[in-house]
Amino acid sequence: MTVKHNSVLRTTFQAGSVSVDAEVHYVGELVTRLEKALGYYQESDEQAEADMGAAGDAPADSKGYGEG
Repeated sequence: MTVKHNSVLRTTFQAGSVSVDAEVHYVGELVTRLEKALGYYQESDEQAEADMGAAGDAPADSKGYGEG
């Protein structure tokens, strides 16, 4: 191998390394944002479940929302 060939290989591997590092950063950020979004979804789901449970515990003769 020549010195020039080694230089080309080194440059190629460095560029590949930068690309892989960028992908790792991107995927890490994507996972963080998805976890956050799913957390909001889960919290909303749990709140809806609690609200539905509370509505189910209302006395049978109570009127619904807007009925007065």
